Amino acid sequence: MEDQQIISYFLNNKFEIGIELFIEKYRSIVERFVFQLGVHPNKTSDVVRDAFLKISKSFKNYPDQDANLSTLLYKITLNVVKNYKRKEKRKRNSEEKLKQQHEFLTDYFENKIHVLLHECIQQLEDKYKFALILYYIHDKSYEEIAVILQISPDAVENKINRGRESLKKKFTTEMNDIHKWLKSLNEEYKKTSRKDFYTTNSSCCKMAK
Repeated sequence: MEDQQIISYFLNNKFEIGIELFIEKYRSIVERFVFQLGVHPNKTSDVVRDAFLKISKSFKNYPDQDANLSTLLYKITLNVVKNYKRKEKRKRNSEEKLKQQHEFLTDYFENKIHVLLHECIQQLEDKYKFALILYYIHDKSYEEIAVILQISPDAVENKINRGRESLKKKFTTEMNDIHKWLKSLNEEYKKTSRKDFYTTNSSCCKMAK
């Protein structure tokens, strides 16, 4: 279903139908995005639910028939994840927790290199990580990323280039291999969602209404 069709439900005071269709279309994308930004799968459902709650509130007075729902979705989800990570930072992961998370990832990623690449991405500074994930994993243009991150397209290009260089050092591979592995990692993310990797269920839809 096209975004404009979904927006038309909001504009015609059919909010519950609109949000249900929106969640149906974008939930798996939000789940993967939240995980890719560094949220542990055991916490994914809570963060995804919070994201859709905030998104649903913004839809109640949705003004623009031509607006880009996808861009708004990424922007709000990114802010929710930032808030979540700020709270988690106070608890600061112990070495034992990091070990448990690594073991958890090895159970769900079929290729150990994907585990390593995922962990290397998480070690990047957020300003580089966000840009790289949106560009390589979610196929967003510089202009779309600029809107989501609220920076200029030139700044987006700079962050992607610097993030890629930093990732190359952490992942210890050639630049061409980074492109290849990021592409294959994206496919692995999609597989994990099909294996019930995330814990989100229908309660997300109910709470977002």
